[in-house]
Amino acid sequence: MDPVTVAALTAVLTAAAGGAGGEAGKSAWTTLTSATRRILGRAAPASTALDVVEDATDDPVTLSSAAAEAAGYLLAGARDNPDLATLLHAWYAEHTPPGQATVAQGSSSTTNVVSGTAHVTNLIQARDVSGDITFRR
Repeated sequence: MDPVTVAALTAVLTAAAGGAGGEAGKSAWTTLTSATRRILGRAAPASTALDVVEDATDDPVTLSSAAAEAAGYLLAGARDNPDLATLLHAWYAEHTPPGQATVAQGSSSTTNVVSGTAHVTNLIQARDVSGDITFRR
């Protein structure tokens, strides 16, 4: 599996915590939080960060910020704990929405999310572009 970036994990955490996908989103969130607490304990920074995300679901700006912080703690924890790494990669792979793609290079990444009723004819995912991009019909 490709490395998971903070930006990509933030997008999936925000969707799951915000209840995207209805019951499936709620189930995904419960699975992640319960397993993280089981592996790391309730007092671990990743566990408490997930609590903050859960408490922030009424405010999109706070939710996004809290999810980014939680993603950072989860990825840091996964570097040190193989059980968390396995859980996180499996959870992310299962709950990443179709149409979301991430390219990571070094310490930066590009995340594209195509969802909802978006009608996309052409999509380019790129990190650095020099010059023009033209689509021909």
